[in-house]
Amino acid sequence: MKTHYLLTTTLIAASLLSIQSASAASSASSYDPSTGRTITSNGNADGSHTVTVTERDGKSTTTVRGKLPPGIHVDDGNGGWKRYNPPPKPPAGPTGISVGDGNGGWKAYVPPPKPPAGPTGISVGDGKGGWKAYVPPPKPPAGPTGISVDDGNGGWKPYNPPPKLPIGGSAYDPETGRTTTSIRNADGSHTVTVTEGRR
Repeated sequence: MKTHYLLTTTLIAASLLSIQSASAASSASSYDPSTGRTITSNGNADGSHTVTVTERDGKSTTTVRGKLPPGIHVDDGNGGWKRYNPPPKPPAGPTGISVGDGNGGWKAYVPPPKPPAGPTGISVGDGKGGWKAYVPPPKPPAGPTGISVDDGNGGWKPYNPPPKLPIGGSAYDPETGRTTTSIRNADGSHTVTVTEGRR
């Protein structure tokens, strides 16, 4: 029997707590110090709200506002709620993007036309805020090796390697006065002798 009373008491206490929590969750109050106005809103069991507005002089007015329809609601400035109507979606261009129109609104973003592309498919700035096709400079001249080197003037010149020494021969460089002699050995190797000379 004691167990039955204990269980019943526990259930009643839990029910009272849930009712108190629900009513507390649907109650709100606000005070505006500039006007001295206090607005209190209490939720009713049927989903409506009782709104009481108390002025600085103590005068109160009470109204019952009906149950709010589903959706998003915002403060209506009078102690109640109003449905939130989002602003219309801004216009969107071919990219689906909108940008500010400079007047506090929006306008569709229309991307500039694709810049012209040269043979490489690359575009570069034209120096006037636009684009121009990138045309690469012509390939530098290439010597017998297919290699080009700096010509010392900001351009290119073909690379011509020095002539190969003849087998068992010698070569003289008049600019340096150097004589280079190469002798083939029996095993296929070469003995190279460099003799420095006077210029």
